[in-house]
Amino acid sequence: MADDRTSLPCALRKRLPRPLIRFLGFAFLQCWVLAVFSSFIPYGDNPARLPVGWLHCLSSLASILTACAVLLLTIRLVPMSRRKELGLLMAVAGSTGTLFVHLASKAAMPAWCGMVGLILVAVCATWLHLSWQEYFSTQGAQAAVLGFALATIVGMLLFFALGWFPRAVGVGVAVALPLAADLSLRPHRGARFYLRDETPSVKSTRDLCADIAHDWSPRLMTVVSLVALAYGTMRASSVPSQSLSSVEFWLRFGGGLAAGSVVACLAVWSVQRGSVMRAFYVAIPLSALGVIVRALPFSGVPEASAFLGTCGFLLVNYLVWIVMLERAYSRKLPVLGLLASLWTASYTGVLGGQLVALAWPVGAEFLNYLALSALLAASLLLVSMNGKLTVSQTVLEASEATSAAQRALEIAAEAKLSPRETEILAIWLTGHNAAYIEDTLHISRNTVKTHLKHIYQKTGVESKEELLRK
Repeated sequence: MADDRTSLPCALRKRLPRPLIRFLGFAFLQCWVLAVFSSFIPYGDNPARLPVGWLHCLSSLASILTACAVLLLTIRLVPMSRRKELGLLMAVAGSTGTLFVHLASKAAMPAWCGMVGLILVAVCATWLHLSWQEYFSTQGAQAAVLGFALATIVGMLLFFALGWFPRAVGVGVAVALPLAADLSLRPHRGARFYLRDETPSVKSTRDLCADIAHDWSPRLMTVVSLVALAYGTMRASSVPSQSLSSVEFWLRFGGGLAAGSVVACLAVWSVQRGSVMRAFYVAIPLSALGVIVRALPFSGVPEASAFLGTCGFLLVNYLVWIVMLERAYSRKLPVLGLLASLWTASYTGVLGGQLVALAWPVGAEFLNYLALSALLAASLLLVSMNGKLTVSQTVLEASEATSAAQRALEIAAEAKLSPRETEILAIWLTGHNAAYIEDTLHISRNTVKTHLKHIYQKTGVESKEELLRK
């Protein structure tokens, strides 16, 4: 399968993550998370009667602490997606935690082993999510969001297929998924992560946190937390605890997540420079509509409410993700630190919503009012930032491609390349293959090879790897 030769329209094809097949490794991560939190119910019930709702709270707390640790260690970790030893260690921990959760849910191990396993799973999942998002951020916002949506759909299909495996095979596949998610993460050479020597203004964690706290970032993080609070409250209060151990629930949840990702992806694609606020003004009402629909006395209301709430929640997260990406590129900040702070804000809100719904003995009507109040507060904060949130077209379309084009011009001037050779070099530096260049420039494969041979000769290199390092 060629990386870039697809039957999609040219406009869509140019915005696909590059190379596409590598980014689908993120689907392994999505499938694994769904499999763990369903406790592999395709193979039986939950005889241990583990307190599933509270275990989800424990998982959210572990995820928050992991993201905070990544934020504090960003200067040392960047680029985290290339820390293969640490990544492999985390993947092994995730596989071990997966096995613990499964055995504890079958009463084959003590309940505390299930809690330890879930903590390991949460730590590994947070690490892998942030690593993948760091890599996605090098591809431009629209390509990254499209990658998220495609990977979520494929992950949901994999989770559905997992239920058809024999028990032993299914469990083995699920245990291996975090390893597959880590091993398939291979950032290409030349990916822009902004290391410490490239960011003279950020020399320490204190400098990074000061930059993140500057301007409107705290307000944006508060918006994310409030929307996540409403989403967490709605999800926890509308689903009985026993349903959280039902494969039917998790299939519906995964399907809603995939569909919500597609809707959010389409909304992000409609965003142009200066129009971010309009997308925010769509996302908040979507979440509010999800809360309001819950009170309607019709069949199918829970599914419709969950879908609308998921769409709004994902769209807000994607939009803030893009704004944080703009901030990172305009100020040359490590993207990882901003992503970790966004993850912390989002899961803090989700945890707050879960705790309120589980620990506070109030009715669903009051929780609906609480969720709507949180969304209203988020709307007011957004209004106070009107006109301050903009995203450049470079970040939206192809931040990495723009960087590659600039490097291609510099190399072309030094090596005295022809205009056609410069054009081919700019595409080659983004990680595309010869087939993609052939389709894009409408020239033969032999012509592409001849131009590449001339580029190698003029630049004094012998391989693509040397050219990418140049």
